[in-house]
Amino acid sequence: MGNCLDSCLGKGGTGSGSGSGSRGSGRGWGEGHRLGGGEGMGSGGNGYGSGSAAAAAERRAAQGAGKGISSEKAASIAERRQKDDLIGKICHYYSQAGEKEPFGLSAASVDALKKHLAHAKALKTRK
Repeated sequence: MGNCLDSCLGKGGTGSGSGSGSRGSGRGWGEGHRLGGGEGMGSGGNGYGSGSAAAAAERRAAQGAGKGISSEKAASIAERRQKDDLIGKICHYYSQAGEKEPFGLSAASVDALKKHLAHAKALKTRK
């Protein structure tokens, strides 16, 4: 007598399988139903039922609503990302020039960091 898995797969035992791994639906093992529509999907053929659903998804992605954060928090994250990028570039130019980067860069504003980046680029050309 086979185990439960064998009977489910139709391999011997007292299971009701036909031995080919199908369960009377004409599909083989692992061939389930396809989700998300079929032939009659929207006219765009992009997987969405209509163009308005795709447009709504793009609007949500642009607004950050899909992330579950407010617009103020999204702006804060974008500013922090920009500051981190500028600080990384400044540190790179200082290390190329063989100098230590100034203390307190993370407390500077984006405008101050942009000015400091121009200064740091000039360090490279001096040597």
